[in-house]
Amino acid sequence: MDLLTSNTAIKYQLGEDNTVIIYLNGAQFNAFVVKGKVTDDNSQPLPGVSVRLKGTSTGTQTDLNGNYSLNVPDGSVYLVFTYTGFEAQEVNVDSRAVIDIKLKAKDNSLSEVVVVGYGVQRKSDLTGAVTSIKSADLTKIGGSNAAEALQGKIPGVQILSQGGPGAAPTVLIRGLGTNGDPTPLYVVDGMMVTNISFLAPNDIASMEILKDASATAIYGSRGANGVILVTTKKGKPGKPVINFLTSQGFQFLTRKFHVANSQEYAQLVNLFKTNAGAAPVYDNISQIGAGTDWTKEVTQNGIVSDYQLSVGGGSENVNYNISASYHNEDGVLKYTNYNRLTLRADNEYKISKKLTFGHNLSLASSHYNGDGGSNTGRGINSITRISPLIPVYKSDGSFSSGQDVDIVNPFAELYLHKDAQTHPLQFVGNGYLNYELFKGLTFRSSYGVDYTLNNINRYTPPYNLGANQSSLTSIENGYTAVSTWLWENTLTYDKQLGASHHLNLLAGYTAQNTDYRGVDVTGSGPLTTTDPNYRYIQVYPISNINSLGALPSSESILSYLFRANYSYKDRYLLTASFRGDGSSKFAEGHRWGYFPSVALGWRASEEKFLKNVSWINNLKVRGSWGRIGSNKIANYQTFNLLNQETTYDGVFNGVFYPMATIVAASNPNITWEVSQQTDAGIEFGTLKNRLRFEGDYYRRDTKNLLLILPVPGAQRVPPLRIQTRELCVTAVWNWR
Repeated sequence: MDLLTSNTAIKYQLGEDNTVIIYLNGAQFNAFVVKGKVTDDNSQPLPGVSVRLKGTSTGTQTDLNGNYSLNVPDGSVYLVFTYTGFEAQEVNVDSRAVIDIKLKAKDNSLSEVVVVGYGVQRKSDLTGAVTSIKSADLTKIGGSNAAEALQGKIPGVQILSQGGPGAAPTVLIRGLGTNGDPTPLYVVDGMMVTNISFLAPNDIASMEILKDASATAIYGSRGANGVILVTTKKGKPGKPVINFLTSQGFQFLTRKFHVANSQEYAQLVNLFKTNAGAAPVYDNISQIGAGTDWTKEVTQNGIVSDYQLSVGGGSENVNYNISASYHNEDGVLKYTNYNRLTLRADNEYKISKKLTFGHNLSLASSHYNGDGGSNTGRGINSITRISPLIPVYKSDGSFSSGQDVDIVNPFAELYLHKDAQTHPLQFVGNGYLNYELFKGLTFRSSYGVDYTLNNINRYTPPYNLGANQSSLTSIENGYTAVSTWLWENTLTYDKQLGASHHLNLLAGYTAQNTDYRGVDVTGSGPLTTTDPNYRYIQVYPISNINSLGALPSSESILSYLFRANYSYKDRYLLTASFRGDGSSKFAEGHRWGYFPSVALGWRASEEKFLKNVSWINNLKVRGSWGRIGSNKIANYQTFNLLNQETTYDGVFNGVFYPMATIVAASNPNITWEVSQQTDAGIEFGTLKNRLRFEGDYYRRDTKNLLLILPVPGAQRVPPLRIQTRELCVTAVWNWR
């Protein structure tokens, strides 16, 4: 019979010889010290493991190296080892002085905690369509942008690569549901951003993709196209851990364009002329040489290099993770390159038992070199149109021109713009305070900043490409500065009510403002110097200023949000959320949009009649409905926009204005684009959740599309609408 029970009273006393005397329910027992080390399946030490005497609250925790030491009474006593994410283990001391334990990791596919809007939830409690992907899967595929790694891994998510080095891919979640900007919202450690190009993939711990209205409605107008939550790596208690990661790779064009070779092209030209009643152009076609392989001339094998150095660790009161990453990528097109240096600091400080302060700071400096002919828009398109009978260079060493005015030499286009440079410098960071007002109620305040300064410098020397030529040197210098601040305040109440009920409530207030500033100057002159010190308009003696533009703009949004999560016996799940957004893009009377959602879930596998069915590890049915809005239109569409033009004069409200014209008529009745979504899903797991199946059917109706049309005043336009339906199914085989 065990000496210890749930009612055992233990007292310690130091004897005269400095030995420990233990009294169990008043009876004296001899005591001795048990020591040992706790590790995981990979023999790595586990700090913070709870070690206690069975049936009592007496115990200790392992230190940073997994070691523990505990005074125990002699006799038949047991030690219980417990640690989050691992199976509890019970061991009979049996008078042993050294007991080393290896804990086995749990199958936590259902108890795993995933990030949702403004909080976290157990995966088993989710009622919305949410998919999580971890760091190990994000870094398997090299690239400058972590979003590229989502391709083929997330059902309902489509990744469209833009091709150029460093270019952010277009991400579509559940198809195209708007005629405007279809990109999702990115939330990095609580800070809302438009893309994640500033992040190094190795800095990301996990990404959660919120797909249905139940999951995204908490973000209101920003969640209309889905939400991607990004959590970066944080420090953990323990000694400093230094990691250095590097990878080297290359990229190339996997499949060439299927175009006619020189002989086939000559035959097609002759056929065209003959059909038009003209004489053939080419004789002795069999004698024509190989011609020019334009795809080969403009492409290359691009080298891709990644380096990252990080240090992370922590103590009882401070956790830290600091990293520096460098990415360099040569494009598949010649004379194109992208590189980025990223610095991050993610620290958290425990000020007191109730107060925690933390920050997530990131600074990224990027360079795009060359523009692949994007400055004219014709160069790369000419690869499939230019004649293979035309050489890259003429006999005098100058560039050849295309066979007509709309076709340019694609190699020349790349070469002439090789000095084009774009240099974005982006700082993204936020600081936050968490304060526990009382048990279960936590206040969080977060203030974040996203500031991007983008410098553009383009230098094009004189060129002669036949019909496309310029005798002047042209220069473009400009910058754009985008500054966003976001202030969020939330209250979260989490309470377990008895053994059956669990309630989580969230209420919050957020405010955001974005300012756009920019200047762009282009000019041309007769000088042809190649000295880089004279490639800036302020010192270059330009004879003609072709254009001068300024781009001031500002927008803001104010929001209120609420969400309730309720579960009964971990079987019946309810999520309800509501958000109100007020946008400066709309006129008074139309500024506020209100976006509710509701979702239900049933974990059938927790019912008694299925609990003992061994081959069913998880079976959940869920459904949701919600409305989400969008305000993705240009600023000031409710105002008449004027433009100064030397060829126009205007009369506005009876007042004559020289050199002015209206470029866009106002519409004070513009209001929110609304997307209504319905989702039904089922989740199933078997073979100890090694084989998992998930299926979703959804319907999305988007009404009142925000579309600017040149419509005559007498014509009425019916409300525009986009409807998408899809069945998404995914199966995962996880063999361990």
